[in-house]
Amino acid sequence: MHPPYQQPPSQPPRQGMSTGAKVTLFGCGGCATLLVVLFVAVGCLALVAPSSESRLDTAEQPAEVEESYRVGDAVAHGAWEFTVLNVEEGVSEVEEEWETHSPQGQYVLVELRAKNIGSEPEYFEGRDQVLMDTGGKMYRYDVSASSGFDWLEPVNPGNEVQGVLAFDVPAGFELSHLLVNGEGSFADGVRVDVD
Repeated sequence: MHPPYQQPPSQPPRQGMSTGAKVTLFGCGGCATLLVVLFVAVGCLALVAPSSESRLDTAEQPAEVEESYRVGDAVAHGAWEFTVLNVEEGVSEVEEEWETHSPQGQYVLVELRAKNIGSEPEYFEGRDQVLMDTGGKMYRYDVSASSGFDWLEPVNPGNEVQGVLAFDVPAGFELSHLLVNGEGSFADGVRVDVD
């Protein structure tokens, strides 16, 4: 025997928003979303694009001019003040009291004075002084042919040393300038025109 057929209970009517309310709510939500996106976009553009004020400041600033030094000028760099006193090119040998030095090519002799302007004893480093040719090639000094500098003695503040750095360069060498350097091997140095 089967129980009599019963109709499933009907679901109560759904309660919710009317179509008009949905359009109004989603319309406002869409506007709000659009406003947020626009606000973010304008903020990003303000960060990326320089203001007219900063462009004006840049335009008014003069370009930085590199100082130019020549033989006889005092040049401060690091703890040292350098003065190139004289430059002699095309030297075929350097005579010392006990020995004569001959270059592979020719010597360029640079007479240099270096004064310690720092606050503690410093060693003068001849290897940091570099000769440059017109093609941009760099030349280091020949320690055995150089004279006047005591590489093992520190120079006290206010004292100076003077000597000659001998650079062994090839025949046909065209001298441009010297880079004097009082800040060590990783510094660029300061240009002194010697041509």
